[in-house]
Amino acid sequence: MNARLQLARQTLLGAALAALAACAVGPDFHRPAAPAGTYASPVSVSAATAADAPSLRYGAPLAADWYRLLGCRALDQWVKLALRNNPDLQSARASVSEARARLRAAAGGAYPNLQGRAFVNRAHFNPGALGLGTQGSAGGNLFAGLLQLSYHIDLFGRLDRDLEARRAAVQYARDQALNTYVGLVNQVVTSAIDLAAAQSSIDATEKLLDAERRRLRLSRLQETVGTIARGETLTAKAQWQGTQATLPGLRQRRAAAAAALAALLGETPSQLQAPALRLADFTIPATLPVSLPAQLVQQRPDVLAAEQRLHETSAEIGVAAAARLPSISLSADYGSLSDRGADFFNAGNALWALGGNIAAPLFDGGKLAAQQDQAEAAYRRASAEYRSTVLEAFSQVATALRALANDGAALQAHEAALQTARQALDLSSRLLSVGTADAQAVLAARQEYRRELLSRVDVEARRFTDLAMLVHALGGGWWNAPRDPLAPEGKPHD
Repeated sequence: MNARLQLARQTLLGAALAALAACAVGPDFHRPAAPAGTYASPVSVSAATAADAPSLRYGAPLAADWYRLLGCRALDQWVKLALRNNPDLQSARASVSEARARLRAAAGGAYPNLQGRAFVNRAHFNPGALGLGTQGSAGGNLFAGLLQLSYHIDLFGRLDRDLEARRAAVQYARDQALNTYVGLVNQVVTSAIDLAAAQSSIDATEKLLDAERRRLRLSRLQETVGTIARGETLTAKAQWQGTQATLPGLRQRRAAAAAALAALLGETPSQLQAPALRLADFTIPATLPVSLPAQLVQQRPDVLAAEQRLHETSAEIGVAAAARLPSISLSADYGSLSDRGADFFNAGNALWALGGNIAAPLFDGGKLAAQQDQAEAAYRRASAEYRSTVLEAFSQVATALRALANDGAALQAHEAALQTARQALDLSSRLLSVGTADAQAVLAARQEYRRELLSRVDVEARRFTDLAMLVHALGGGWWNAPRDPLAPEGKPHD
């Protein structure tokens, strides 16, 4: 018996060595080269914009908690809450665990498979019915136990390619989850900015309404004493009513931003404890890191996910190619068979078997060839999708950089207009004090000043939003996090 077991071990060892020497068919994957171009022509945000515009630092590290640069304490708490409670991020984390479990299940096929079987039967039959010439009946018990060892020799690397594809699928799921993570942080930031912008617009509109209400009251008095015509009063009233009509829309905008923020935090709108946030609660950072183009393709989660999809389809070509080649498997059985339980472990009742099997597709109607063609077409599609993702990433960064420059220029123009309106208001007030201007001119100047303040709110909000969009386009800085961003309770990076 020892000689037989030794033979079985040697057979399986030979199979393992053959598998190690096997050559995996199909292409070996190589990471695509980074594009040689840049985002766009150099953009200097600080050269043509307001004095508080951020200075761009190309190649500087981007922090994972970049949102803290905005200086809003409520925003910091909301981001932390979203990363803990958001259901979409929880679903993405579960997808990674699911992909890893699939990989572990598939990896089991690389090892010998050992199964144990045991059964007890009792049979009764008529020997005469079987032509044995014996009358009467016969019956008895049958006890059997068997260990079955089998091993598939991965001669052409089909299993290796399949595991390669599944490892890429795990990384794809992780990169997709990182994309959800980065997108979630950006959505919380932009929703908080929307909420603050709506509140700031409401404040500016209410101040404008107060100025227009005073002007309307004065117009009515002047009309009563006959110093102005009825038409001027109606014009003042129309302006006041038109401004008043914008308030419901602004309040709805604030409510919608609060509801969107609550959903991102994993709460209902009634559960959200939102302070009266305003744009003044945010600050523009003095410097802003910008990843280099060569770094972008190694950091943006959607680009990394597209790369892993390309890797997966590359490995699937090898799986399809190996399926068209012969396959070999070995098996070894050892057990015992007895009609009496007491004799089950007797050496004389032992049984064993060694075997091998080779199979090769001879005719399948072109099925396997078509499956390989399908895998190759899927690779070409994934290659085109990867390139499209990279180009879109470069386009988004370039657009965000240009938007920041334009936002700064717009803010500078509004600052100039606001300063002019302020000067006009001061001048009309001084003229009123010396009796060379009437109160109507002062109220009109104050009204114009309030309008400029209201217009400035939209420009400020757009600048904060575009800054957040630039960071999102750069990949969100997740790679600089001290802890694994996808670990619910956090753990060091692998």
